[in-house]
Amino acid sequence: MTKDKQTYNIPSDSQPAMASEPEVAYSSQSTQEHIILTIPKGVDAEPIKEKVNGYYAALLQEYVVEQEVKKNIEEWLFCTGMFSGPNLCWDNAPFRRLQSMDRITLQMIDKIREDYPDYTQRHIGWLKRKL
Repeated sequence: MTKDKQTYNIPSDSQPAMASEPEVAYSSQSTQEHIILTIPKGVDAEPIKEKVNGYYAALLQEYVVEQEVKKNIEEWLFCTGMFSGPNLCWDNAPFRRLQSMDRITLQMIDKIREDYPDYTQRHIGWLKRKL
């Protein structure tokens, strides 16, 4: 660690004191699970912390929804993979769960479908059109 930087443990340290340092690395540990911020001297850390926490919470929520969509699509494909027409694919629990999700589901289907093999693309297209 260089002479002009100091590491603090949050929340036990005082953020105003940290903001008065020349440069500060905020971290409880330097690991992959933590976010490290470097704040220049004189910058109030609290608004930055609030923005980072809000952004992080939004990312986590998006990840949770994406995982739920993936799980439901996989279950839906398992239930409907043998059907050769779209009208047979709508009467099952995974479809109803996808249907009850927010409109963000449609955006995620486009992102998720890239990871699925070619033989599933027709069914996923049916799913997207019906939702």
